[in-house]
Amino acid sequence: MSDDNIVHFNPWTDFNDVSAIIDPADIEPDVEQLKVFLDVVFSYCEGLIPVRGFVDKGAGKEGKPNNIWIEADAAAAEKLATFTNWAWREGAAVYVVPGTVANSGQARAEEVAQMQTIVVDLDDGDIGAKYAHLVRHLGRPTLLVESGGRTAEGRQKCHVWWKLNEPSEAEDIELICDLRGEIAAKVGGDRHFRSAHQPLRVAGSVYHK
Repeated sequence: MSDDNIVHFNPWTDFNDVSAIIDPADIEPDVEQLKVFLDVVFSYCEGLIPVRGFVDKGAGKEGKPNNIWIEADAAAAEKLATFTNWAWREGAAVYVVPGTVANSGQARAEEVAQMQTIVVDLDDGDIGAKYAHLVRHLGRPTLLVESGGRTAEGRQKCHVWWKLNEPSEAEDIELICDLRGEIAAKVGGDRHFRSAHQPLRVAGSVYHK
């Protein structure tokens, strides 16, 4: 990862001075959803959360990616909300690696130190039938996120999250990723989630495409 893309984040000086936009859909970030998302994905974890802000392909504009790392602590919601508001005004999407790392600049799979969830990305086919299958065999999820966009048949794409009882480390992270891959293979989910560093869109942020 290039040092040019690393932003040392001060929420009060770095991302609060962006001019407001006129949003024809009258949609803006939802801080309460951000808090729920952080609780499910990071509440047990220690270390830094890798956050990415970039313009999605298909959003119709250009933009340089901005990567930040925020502490997984009580101030994380405020910092993520500030960054998410900046991204909204810039027309950028907000993603996180769903695990913590030890140092700024880290985000590779082998650098993920703790994880506390299992997640499946359902982005094509019969989403409802796939979701029902997951609930039947794995139990009701902790969080269901409408991740933005629809399938060719008009079905809402979604991320399905199960929160574990404690953070996982080392070989247990490998087990989580193996499970993510196996579950995706069985229900026709996105198999990229076999990797620990696969980023996911943040619930409560704005989908621009």
